[in-house]
Amino acid sequence: MDLDRLREFVILSEERSIKTASARLHVAPNVLSTRLTAFERSLGATLFDRNAHRFELTENGRTLLRNAKELLDSYDKALSSLQSV
Repeated sequence: MDLDRLREFVILSEERSIKTASARLHVAPNVLSTRLTAFERSLGATLFDRNAHRFELTENGRTLLRNAKELLDSYDKALSSLQSV
């Protein structure tokens, strides 16, 4: 699993808007949308129900989100500990 895509998933789940999430990530909305679609394909699961205004998490999305923040936090802490050595 690509941690960058996982981080984008978490941000989109927080923002629930492709436009807001893409601004926060400093990428074009169409780029984020393409990455999300590829991420979902790689997982074999739909993570969001999409409509014109909002992205809502599916059951699969909620399942992934429960652990994604913890995983990313652990990764960031591991990198920080390497830098302090």
